[in-house]
Amino acid sequence: MTVGNQPSPLGRPAVARGTRQAAPRPPALRSPGRAPRPSRGRYLTLAVMVAVVLLAGVGYAGYRQAVGDPEAGRRVSSAAYTLTVPDGWTPAPPGAAPVTVYGIPFVPVAQASDYPCRDGSFTRGTVAGAQVAVPTGVSVEQAAGAFARGAGEALYAGAAPQVAVGPPTPRDGGGTQVEATVRTDGFGGCRATEATVLVVAEPRVTAADGSTGAALLVIGGDTRGGPAGPEPLTRDVLIGIASTAEAAGS
Repeated sequence: MTVGNQPSPLGRPAVARGTRQAAPRPPALRSPGRAPRPSRGRYLTLAVMVAVVLLAGVGYAGYRQAVGDPEAGRRVSSAAYTLTVPDGWTPAPPGAAPVTVYGIPFVPVAQASDYPCRDGSFTRGTVAGAQVAVPTGVSVEQAAGAFARGAGEALYAGAAPQVAVGPPTPRDGGGTQVEATVRTDGFGGCRATEATVLVVAEPRVTAADGSTGAALLVIGGDTRGGPAGPEPLTRDVLIGIASTAEAAGS
């Protein structure tokens, strides 16, 4: 996967808070039966309704590394979450290029082994986060699904990513988690052909206008394909990382 400032699949940044939205179209009538699968356009519509929270002290501000049992992995933190990454992962340095999803910068917290291929540099896994405002009428679960799709497309941009998003599931202790599977063309052997992307989302505050301030965490990693070394990760490892995420300071 690439980690950096990827172009937004929307072609424009997320709508700022307070910007007036166009009136939604009335839903088309459907005959009773199986519920339709959400379209990619639906995910993009949800994502563009979510704006970055630009409040002092709310955005991600670097990282800190806690000292602990090396067999248990490495504890890393951001302004919103603390989590454990496996040995061999490293905290992202201050000023690392963000992963841009629908115009919203997700600041890297930690990453797995990286490797050069052709004229590029890639990493087997990354963790990044952002604080967003989810407007009235959009649930945190819907926002998590939209960002799971967008994160998969951003992390594997240039490799024709095809992203399948699963349903949201509740997390122990609060919040929700969404898993997406990404399949790519492999980019000539430089990129993974399959990956897992997880989004952890937790509401934190409710504003006077009814919007919800939510903390989002993206955990993404290669699970198949790419060069022989470093080896790809496993889905279980990525799910394990997500399971350790908890509110910073808790």
